[in-house]
Amino acid sequence: MSDNVTYETEVTNDLSNADIVRPQFDNVRARCIIGDLKVEVRTSNDGKKIRELLIPLTLDEVTKSTDGKEVQPGFEIMGGKKPAATILLTPVGGLTQEMINEKLAKFQVAALKLTKQEATLGDLSRYSGKPVVAVFGLRQDKKDASKTYQDVKGWSKA
Repeated sequence: MSDNVTYETEVTNDLSNADIVRPQFDNVRARCIIGDLKVEVRTSNDGKKIRELLIPLTLDEVTKSTDGKEVQPGFEIMGGKKPAATILLTPVGGLTQEMINEKLAKFQVAALKLTKQEATLGDLSRYSGKPVVAVFGLRQDKKDASKTYQDVKGWSKA
């Protein structure tokens, strides 16, 4: 004879105290699939509108993280609260429009297999689903040096 036991659990969406560690990649080249690109506009501390291109990436191959674990295809690469791959579209600080154009061209040449002369941002939907090889690195948080975030250091054709 078995006892009927009822267990009650409280479900919450509050993850503020959760210790979630996402795999990170440093000095790693990995084939990825580009998601839907989006331009985000935010306001800087001095009130300037800053445009930023967000480039979602998911792994397309098994890739080893910095702790030596294998990460499976389909894993979404994040750089904190946004995709790891971002390109500022507004000149700020020491970033010039020429530097922005160079970064965009490198991404476009890799993603769309264009020549540097053919590279223009154009319709963002044409990037979605395209394979690209991303070179991943880590960057330190500007406010808390003990934290690191995923970053994309470069691109090449898949």
